[in-house]
Amino acid sequence: MLLEDALHPDASMVDWGYRARSAAVEHVTRVDIQSCSGSLQLRLSVSAGGGVETMTIEFPTASLAACAEAATMLERFQARDGRALRRVPRVERQEVSLGRMDEFLSREQTSALLARARAELAEPEELLYQAIAPPMPGQRGALALVLTRQRVLWVSEQPQSCRSIGLAAISSLELESALPGAHLAVSVPGPGALDVLVARFPYPLAEPFVELYHAARRLLTSAHQLGSHEA
Repeated sequence: MLLEDALHPDASMVDWGYRARSAAVEHVTRVDIQSCSGSLQLRLSVSAGGGVETMTIEFPTASLAACAEAATMLERFQARDGRALRRVPRVERQEVSLGRMDEFLSREQTSALLARARAELAEPEELLYQAIAPPMPGQRGALALVLTRQRVLWVSEQPQSCRSIGLAAISSLELESALPGAHLAVSVPGPGALDVLVARFPYPLAEPFVELYHAARRLLTSAHQLGSHEA
């Protein structure tokens, strides 16, 4: 997981927020270090069911030794002679409060949206985490995100639609939590293109999205063993 402060920790007395990006180390198929305009770029090729995403992380040139060490560690997770190092994640269902949702959506809207999302689950699929984003600029209607062990359900209030994204199809996740705005993004690579789904939400509603993000990033570890589930 890469964690970035919006500002240098000593730059302000205000906690402006952060941006976190995650990909499963088991899915990194290539690591390159390149010099570019006075800085270093650590480039990770992250595989998923439908393609490969290239994640680029910038470092100062003084971090060359640290980047080389990181590249060596990541390469140890790549398969060799049919064998590979794997982690086994433990993710249990947890009740997470939707926080101050009543300030943004009526209880009737919230209940109806969650009911629609849960109706999409197939037996014996288990709901692990859920989060709701109210209407935001550039985002028509409310969104409900539901995480199971196999997929993420992206349920939209307006227009009414539901997209199922299998965890095996996801290459990376991004969470931005900051006062000016916050979002959770899911990257799904395909032939010749990277599809990025973004759910924007107000900063006071961050908690359920943070919990869903952390659970999802752990599940990505073994997602390729589940097969792709996209509709």
